[in-house]
Amino acid sequence: MEDLGLALTALGLGGCIGGGAVWLWARQQGKLMRAKLFKVDQARLQAQQFADQARKQIEMQQLDLNAMRQAAGASLARRTRPMESVMPAPSEPEEKAADGFQQTQMLSR
Repeated sequence: MEDLGLALTALGLGGCIGGGAVWLWARQQGKLMRAKLFKVDQARLQAQQFADQARKQIEMQQLDLNAMRQAAGASLARRTRPMESVMPAPSEPEEKAADGFQQTQMLSR
């Protein structure tokens, strides 16, 4: 009976020490996980701030571009030319060579 009491005491003491060790390990892991979560949350907030700032800059640039387009107005329409004016049409039809093919020239710009 005395051995049973000693065994139960040892078992209880081992259980308490083991439980305490598990509790300390879990507490340390919890601290590490909270620290990682804090860092991830801070990085997310910083990325969100950068995205908001970039969005504001894009909106401002779009407003500036629209203002410049309105200021340019008709001057842009006068500068654009139709495609016919870019490439001149041939003035005279070329004579056919003796072999039946037209002579061609490279157009240089």
